[in-house]
Amino acid sequence: MTRIAPVDFDPTYSRNTFASQVAARIEYVVAQVTASHAGSPPDEVADLLLSRLRRMGISVNLRQVEPYARIIARLPEAPPPPRKTAS
Repeated sequence: MTRIAPVDFDPTYSRNTFASQVAARIEYVVAQVTASHAGSPPDEVADLLLSRLRRMGISVNLRQVEPYARIIARLPEAPPPPRKTAS
């Protein structure tokens, strides 16, 4: 599985515990959706990002999520994991 580059946020967020938690949750959700839905239609990716972020307690609007969704949609699909062979 290919590694996903980490998302870097403004270092001033690290001074505020709440903001750093929000940033970590956003990074986590974006990494999950990137791994599972790269190459999917942007609308589908945006809806998935919105729903997962809201489940994590982060309230965002579609306009904030669309740039992430467009980038994730342009990424190539991840290859399927290698099959395990029985020994």
